[in-house]
Amino acid sequence: MSFTLAFKNQPALIVATAFALKRFPSVLKRLCGLGEGFAEPNRDSNGHLTFPVQFDISRDVFLKCIAFLRTGILNSEDHIAAMTDVFNTFAGCDEWDAFLQHRESGRVAESKAEATEREQRLQNPLSPTDNHLGLFVFEAHQAIWQHSDEWQVTSMCEGTTHMFWWRKRA
Repeated sequence: MSFTLAFKNQPALIVATAFALKRFPSVLKRLCGLGEGFAEPNRDSNGHLTFPVQFDISRDVFLKCIAFLRTGILNSEDHIAAMTDVFNTFAGCDEWDAFLQHRESGRVAESKAEATEREQRLQNPLSPTDNHLGLFVFEAHQAIWQHSDEWQVTSMCEGTTHMFWWRKRA
């Protein structure tokens, strides 16, 4: 069994009732006429449900919402704002909210990791160009160089195969 959705100036969309019952948020189910105890949903002369037209939802964005509900995967970030608007129109969607929360948590973790890496580079520079805090004295020498224990070899000098940066605490 299925039902058909009408869209403004776009082809209609047929949706399987079993899928809608299983995956749609409760308000969206009601708008599709799948909730008991509610008024019959609005339909056009062809019997197609008209709520997408009433809420100005495009077929493309609605299809992306359905694809997300079916798979839990977002293929492109191009429509996140529009999809959020659609889900918010229907009083939210737990799966979408969890997806956005997970995405934001990942961004926060990535931002913290980048900040930690920047701080480590400041505290542990491997070349004179990274020595922004002036914590070390750098000199370029060959790998075999007579030096005291306070010197450490850090990296190869750019553009050479036999010169290395050596550093000691300033």
